[in-house]
Amino acid sequence: MEASQTEERAFHKKQKVTFYALFPAILCPLCLLFPYGYSIGTISSAALPLQDFYRQTYLERYNATIDEATLDLLWALTPTFYPLGGVFGAPSVPWLVRKFGRKKSLLLVQPICIVATLLLSLSEVIKSFETLMIGRFLLGIVGAIGTGITPMYISEISASHIRGIIGSLCSVSIVFGILIGNVLGLKQVLGTASGWPYLLAISAIPSVIFILYSPWLPASPRVLYFDMGKYEEAEKVLKRLRGTAEVELEIKSFEEEAKQSSQNKVMSILEVLKTRRVRWQMISVMVLMSSFQLSAINGIQFYFDQVFITAGIPPDLIDYVKLGVLVAELLVTALSGYFCERFGRRFLLLVGYSVICVFMIVYTIMTAFQDKVDWFSYISAVASLGIICGFCIGPSLVYVIAPELLDQSSRPAIMTLGVLVLWISFAIVTFATPYMFDALEFAVFLPFLAVMLATLIFTYIVIPETKGKSLIAIQAIFGKRNKISITSATLNNNHKHPAHINPAYEEDSYDKL
Repeated sequence: MEASQTEERAFHKKQKVTFYALFPAILCPLCLLFPYGYSIGTISSAALPLQDFYRQTYLERYNATIDEATLDLLWALTPTFYPLGGVFGAPSVPWLVRKFGRKKSLLLVQPICIVATLLLSLSEVIKSFETLMIGRFLLGIVGAIGTGITPMYISEISASHIRGIIGSLCSVSIVFGILIGNVLGLKQVLGTASGWPYLLAISAIPSVIFILYSPWLPASPRVLYFDMGKYEEAEKVLKRLRGTAEVELEIKSFEEEAKQSSQNKVMSILEVLKTRRVRWQMISVMVLMSSFQLSAINGIQFYFDQVFITAGIPPDLIDYVKLGVLVAELLVTALSGYFCERFGRRFLLLVGYSVICVFMIVYTIMTAFQDKVDWFSYISAVASLGIICGFCIGPSLVYVIAPELLDQSSRPAIMTLGVLVLWISFAIVTFATPYMFDALEFAVFLPFLAVMLATLIFTYIVIPETKGKSLIAIQAIFGKRNKISITSATLNNNHKHPAHINPAYEEDSYDKL
């Protein structure tokens, strides 16, 4: 065992961080997940001019002033159409991956993003808030596909010893998008009646960059090896990605995984729902993905102003407090990749959920008594930052840990279910949050607190540490919980076809990678 670990550490030292692997691993999250965050940030920062646009459009169309209840409903629907698009986009991920592969799937959806951006930016010209909602719906479809495929792709091209750091770039890119959306949405920049169409048009720029660079994106060695059976091509790509000719240990791990799963085929969603072998893996991924949204993170970020108004922050200071919180969030998110490799995934999840719970309690108490003690409002603002930092430490790592819990045969279907749950939770939280503020006021975070406590307990009991563990070892841990033998944990005897050759891939389909 010790000899094996020594051999693996020596192998990690031989791997180089090559430009061929690193640049795409940075570019893909920035191009494909930055718009996710940017869509959140712009709606939050440009709320006032957009609501004025709704009022003016309604007045010109119906020759009547819009009532506040109707405006509130339209405004609650506007951000909600983004995750609703995600609910429709998420189920398409397995089909896209099987039909076109990782790279080509990501490339094919970029024209949808460009069309959506045109609808957003032209909605003011044609005086249609419905067009704006449709544009956000289409962006949600692209966002769901991006969140479903991007973590999988960058994990597969990255060296194992930096995979946690690379995986954290997904969250960093989202937070960076939120920050830039809020900065550009300031009334001193583009958050004005004439500037917001240009603010929304910027979403198309990452898509154009991705399309231009796509010919140079590397193939996924796992797709080459397991799905296409091109073993020599997989080894060749690995050597270039790792910057060394000595990739025998990684190829050996592929061979061992293929041997252990030789009776598995790529599973459908219906099959993973029925199969005992992957039951707790599926439950774990769905719990982790739902916790991403039920931490209230997007409820806070879509409605930053309402959070700080409820906390008692003066309106003229809200923009500055908001930007300060977002900068801190970006820094903590960027550091989470290092902490992920230093302390492990499970530990950070437990810390993150605990931090969220503590600061939700602090926010609730301080906001409840802010009328009696003036400075409690600033403690509430700090508590909001604490909730966000707790999210960055813990729940944001689901993009790293979720794929690591799954074997090659179940990963596409279970990740699809997980991403679908994430987007459904996203839609519910986004629509419900403004009404929750009206109904619950200072107690708005208590329902989220209950969910976070339950998730903390679940993580402590069920989720294994994946850092430094092979895929086979992780499946063996889940095998005990699934109450099956170690052999059954890595084999699915109902399937006779090799998992490492996917018949959906043609012999000449190298461009599908």
